Amino acid sequence: RITRGFLACALDHGFFHADPHPGNLFVQPIFGEDKATGSPPEWDLTFVDFGMVGKVPAKLRHSLRELVIAVGTQDAARVVKAYQSMNVLLPGADVDAIMRASSQAFERFWGKNMTELTSVNLEDIQDFVDEFRDLVYELPFQIPQDIIFLARCVGILSGMCTGLDPQFNLWSHLAPFARKLISEETRSSAQSLFGEFETMARILLTMPKRLDGVLTKIERGEVIINNRDSNLQLARIEKAIHLLIRVILLSTLVLSGMVFYQNGLGILPLAVSI
Repeated sequence: RITRGFLACALDHGFFHADPHPGNLFVQPIFGEDKATGSPPEWDLTFVDFGMVGKVPAKLRHSLRELVIAVGTQDAARVVKAYQSMNVLLPGADVDAIMRASSQAFERFWGKNMTELTSVNLEDIQDFVDEFRDLVYELPFQIPQDIIFLARCVGILSGMCTGLDPQFNLWSHLAPFARKLISEETRSSAQSLFGEFETMARILLTMPKRLDGVLTKIERGEVIINNRDSNLQLARIEKAIHLLIRVILLSTLVLSGMVFYQNGLGILPLAVSI
């Protein structure tokens, strides 16, 4: 509940309690125990003492969402892009080395719970440090104040979660949240594509009327063409129109498949010759 609440506060609302130690966090029962079933009472987490808070600007929030998706999906290249978007890499940072280190970190440590992480073999850590010695000593990062507050908050909450549950596994909570963000990102992209298709459809719907008007003027002799290359240009325009229609039809089929898939309907098998 603490992890989900923090992720929602920071990444959805752009606001978080920057000093969430146990003295500032209470469990507030909502209903008493059901004597008939013996089920535990419903409860809420209640934060107090907002003397230290943090705000996450929209641009940084987008970058952090990218970072969560990258970590949740073990995508090292996307991790580096998120770092770049957050402006935490120093000029001249070895991006390839950071990507390799991130990939190795996922292979060695991803999926381990907090207890397992704290008991990682020192030889494994030493091997990792030796492999990326230059990167470790250079530390090509610059951390803005907002992110320092955020990292402090994450550290406190991680310790609290581990204290409540020694088998607490951060990765198992990040993965579903990353999937939720990916789903939101896909829906947003789909809406944008639908908007583009709507604009293109309006153009196509008005095109026959416009072409009819042009042809009518040509038949009446109201259009005089002086350009010697006009036939070639008209042929190119006609070819471009046919290509545009093909692209629209193909894109519509692909987008429809995405919508079917996201709604659990499977991908509709279609064989189309365009």
